[in-house]
Amino acid sequence: MPLGTNPLTPCPDTPVLEGGECSTLEMGAVRENCGYPCNGDPEQGWQVATCVGSRGPLETGAWIYDDGCD
Repeated sequence: MPLGTNPLTPCPDTPVLEGGECSTLEMGAVRENCGYPCNGDPEQGWQVATCVGSRGPLETGAWIYDDGCD
């Protein structure tokens, strides 16, 4: 993270919507990767949501999920 910026916003407590807007570059930006338990149960494994496509301060990206729960 560049010096002089706000700290990153923590990952949301509830899973983000796939395709929902996100930004990793604005002030108070979100973390690039957030982990969530499959079906809300950590015993079933974890999936990772990644904010992709955020390349400039005014450009938003979108959340995508890995296949950790498939």
